[in-house]
Order: sequence, then structure tokens, then C-alpha cells
Amino acid sequence: IDILKGTPLLTLVMPKDMQLSEKRISLSDMVSHRKLNRGYGDFSDIQEEPKATSLLFFGEYVMEHFSTVQNEEKTGAVDYEVEYILEGKESDKENLEAVVKKLLMLRFVPNYAFLQTDSAKKAEAEALAAALCTLFAVPEVIEAAAQMILLAWAYGEAIVDIRSLLKGNKVPLLKSKESWQLQLSSLLTLGTEEDKDDGMDTEGGLLYKEYLRMLLFLKEQEQIGARTLDVIEQNLRMQYGQKFFHADQCISKLELLSKCSLRRGVSYRFSTYFAYH
Repeated sequence: IDILKGTPLLTLVMPKDMQLSEKRISLSDMVSHRKLNRGYGDFSDIQEEPKATSLLFFGEYVMEHFSTVQNEEKTGAVDYEVEYILEGKESDKENLEAVVKKLLMLRFVPNYAFLQTDSAKKAEAEALAAALCTLFAVPEVIEAAAQMILLAWAYGEAIVDIRSLLKGNKVPLLKSKESWQLQLSSLLTLGTEEDKDDGMDTEGGLLYKEYLRMLLFLKEQEQIGARTLDVIEQNLRMQYGQKFFHADQCISKLELLSKCSLRRGVSYRFSTYFAYH
């Protein structure tokens, strides 16, 4: 347990063959942080969707168009774009670590809940607790020690879950005997040179991107919208050489030409124009 506490989180969860990005950005230059120019335009006649639906669709847009730690081709200002949109920190490492912390809690709670229902695993934890408490002559704390072991076991399983996800495997929301990955004996070597477990792929589980979808759905839409503009603006500057581009200095225009057919072959055309300067 001391080794787990003393080991950097990303070192614990990263698969052995995955390299961390070293990219950083300056937040003061981002749309979400700087003072923005304000234009004019009115879209008040457009019917707004329910907030949950809007977040769902926007999350799908983000997942389709922006890269994550798992993408091989990374040519933008940051490599982990979705992780930046979620966390808004200066470096890829910081964004990934912040996302991993949330995923660890998302996995730790159901892991611990499962252990409480598995009599065989509870018996293993109680036997180890009894042995330790006998060794240290404190038999009165066996029950508390067993619960501490179960907590550590659930956390260790969550670490292996994240490794599985980052490697491209699927991890179920709720564990079963078949999908449990970490043996109690392996908990003692987690984070050491003897630790070789990168997790397994579970049929019917969720992928890393699907867990990210859940995190996006829980964020404020204005916040992730501004950070999405950060990434778009920086990528236009870097990938397309448009160093002059600023998201808050755009002129946006949409013109629709409609044709209406009436009775007796009568028809007419009209234009609808929307603009924001």
C-alpha cells in the first residue's frame, strides 16, 4: 500500500508500451481564459433543445472530431484533446492524470461494492487480516483490518481497470467473478517491477471512449464549449498555418434559399439569412 501511495498515478495506470505526451500550452492565450471580443447577432428565434439532449449531441461531436490518449495520429496543439476539453489544464500529462483520477473513483466504488457481495474474496481478506493482526498481536482489530484490505483491493482493481481501458480493452461498469482481474496476492506487487498485469478485455464492457462520454455528460456545457473552441483555434493556427485566427474575431454567416410550391403550379423562392459579427 505504501508503494501505491508513493508511486506517481500515471506510472501505475499506464500500459507498459504507451508513451506519455510532453506537450504543453499557455492557458492565458486560450479562448476559455482570455478577455474576448464581443460581436452582435441574434439567434433568439432558434428553438433550444433540452439541456441533456444538447449535452449528449455535443459530447458525440467531441468524441468524433477530437483525439484522446489512444489516438495514434496526434498533430494538434495538444495530443489528448478530449482530456483537455474535460479538464482544461496546461499539459497533456496533467489532463490525463485528472481524467484518470475521476475514472479511478468511477471504478473504485462498484469494485468495493462487488467485494462486499463475494464471500470467497471476503474470506481471503479476513484470513490475511487475521494473519497480520496475530503477527502484530492486535487481534481486536481483525474486522477493521479486513475492511482496509478490501478497500485496498478495490483500489488496486481500479488501477488495473484503467490500464485495461488505456490499452483499448473493455471494462464493465459492474464486476462479476468472471470479470474480476486482480488476485489478492498480486495486490502486494502492484506498482513494483514484478507487476506485469495490463488487464483483460471483458465482453459486454465499456471502452475508454465510452467512459469519457459519461464524464463529458457530467460537465457544464459552457465550459466544455469554450475549451472545444480552444482546441479548434489552436489547431487552425498550428495545422493550417492560420496564425492570425481568433475564434472571437470571426464573422459567421448562413444564408438559406427556400422554394415553396403552392396550388396550381404557383411557387416562389425566399432567402433566410443569419449572421454573427
